[in-house]
Amino acid sequence: MHPRAFTPLQTYGYHVPLQSQRAQGTIEYLVILTIVIVLGLFVVGLSTTIFSESSVQVGSSSGSLSNKIGVGGISISEAVTDISGDAIISLSNNSGENLTLTKITPMDSRGNAGTDNNYNNALIMGNEKIFSLSGINTTCPCNTADPAKTCTFKLTLTTAEGLTKTLTTSITVQCVQNATAMSLQNVISPTHSNCWSDTAIPHPICTLSDLNRVREHLDWNYTLQADINATDTRSWNNGIGFIPLETYSGEFNGNDYTITGLYVNTTSAYVGLFSQTTSSAILTNLRLTDVNVSTTNNWAGALVGKNSGYISSITIDGNLYGAMNGTGMLAGQNIGRIEYSSVSGKVAGKWHLGGFVGLNTGPINNSFSSCDVTGPSSPVGGFIGSNYGPVYNSYATGTVSSTSALQVGGFIGLNNANIFESYSTGTLTVSGVYAVGGFIGDSFSSTVRNSISMSGVNSGNGFFGILEGSGTSTNNYWDISRTGKSNGGCSSPNCTGVNNENTDPTWAYYDTNEPLASWGTWTNVSGNTYSTTDGNWSICRGTGLPWLTWENRTC
Repeated sequence: MHPRAFTPLQTYGYHVPLQSQRAQGTIEYLVILTIVIVLGLFVVGLSTTIFSESSVQVGSSSGSLSNKIGVGGISISEAVTDISGDAIISLSNNSGENLTLTKITPMDSRGNAGTDNNYNNALIMGNEKIFSLSGINTTCPCNTADPAKTCTFKLTLTTAEGLTKTLTTSITVQCVQNATAMSLQNVISPTHSNCWSDTAIPHPICTLSDLNRVREHLDWNYTLQADINATDTRSWNNGIGFIPLETYSGEFNGNDYTITGLYVNTTSAYVGLFSQTTSSAILTNLRLTDVNVSTTNNWAGALVGKNSGYISSITIDGNLYGAMNGTGMLAGQNIGRIEYSSVSGKVAGKWHLGGFVGLNTGPINNSFSSCDVTGPSSPVGGFIGSNYGPVYNSYATGTVSSTSALQVGGFIGLNNANIFESYSTGTLTVSGVYAVGGFIGDSFSSTVRNSISMSGVNSGNGFFGILEGSGTSTNNYWDISRTGKSNGGCSSPNCTGVNNENTDPTWAYYDTNEPLASWGTWTNVSGNTYSTTDGNWSICRGTGLPWLTWENRTC
């Protein structure tokens, strides 16, 4: 019996009847068709949520705002800007849905965001609207030598359902002389609370662009409505920075807000936030921080180059350099009135150099400087360089360094006016020995009264470097230990050295004894605080140095 022949299995599996094969093919086709349809719907849906990006060319600088380019999304019809950073942009909504524009942000070439311009304005589908912007010069600087350039903007929008969408687009922007002066109707400005208005009095300021517009009306009254970040001014005007506001005659109220990072680097005279003020000008309640101002010319101040008006309640911190006459953190020159103001930071310059004011001929009271002052010439003072105006209830605490041979003081370098109830505590490092004093370097034809020097002096005298002419000293003191000088440059009883040979820095003026008696009777006013009967001076008994009562210290 022969074995049964082996029948191999089919290579591709079981054999399927032809009819079943056709049915299976139909099912596979329907599945594939369904997948294609789903994917197609997804792509269509996605395309309605992504805005088209377009590069558009500005037609001219005339401000016609026409020739719309861009289909199917948000298109920018035209854009113009000027050197101050103001701009005009026309937007058209071709997206097929109603949107709300919430923000336009200029971007630099590295994708860094510039100043946000906030809005809350409806963009109805099929409509066009014109928007004004400010502060785009940091990311898209206008250069008249190259009037057209490509810039990038990011638009933030909200749908009717509350979804946030963004569009980043590059456009060619035309540089014009003054974008805001173009004759356009219904321009929509960025939204701010109580911001710039041509009709409101005083006119509100809340952005750096608003601040720059003050130069358009230098006789208007203004009030700050918000803190202002001015660090962008470093890149303005090809490195010159902020151009000082020319001769100002109105009232500028800072409302206790702060301008941060103001930058000025120029060869011009009269520099600062303001170049000069008239006798009618009033500057009040303003803080300047991280300010940097320098010039190779005369009259430099962080606030004002030359003040002829009234200044009150100003606080400044920063760096100041003036290469020639008149440098002071608050004002290079003052012929007006200043009170209740303070400065800190570093000041460097040459002639008539002071921490607070360089050259002064007006009254100053209840103010102080903690600036470190450095200069090679004279006069140099911790508070005022050259003084020809009365000074009351003020003080200086910064260091004074000078290679000058004369007229250097911890408070005033050269003085020809009355000084009452004031003090100095900084350290003087001076190359010269003539007219160098812990309080005043050179004083003549004036009265200095009820003041004290506690400034360390490496050369010269403890109080006056020299007291000459008809100048007088009344009830003044110098701390022998702290100044390091046994000679005050004046004679007792109207100029008296105290704290002889006591090197303890915590030595108290009022402990078991009653020093500085010529200032009047010291009366306990609260706790450990004692004050003179005239109210000018106070001290913490047993714990430290005298201070001016308005400083309101706590013992």
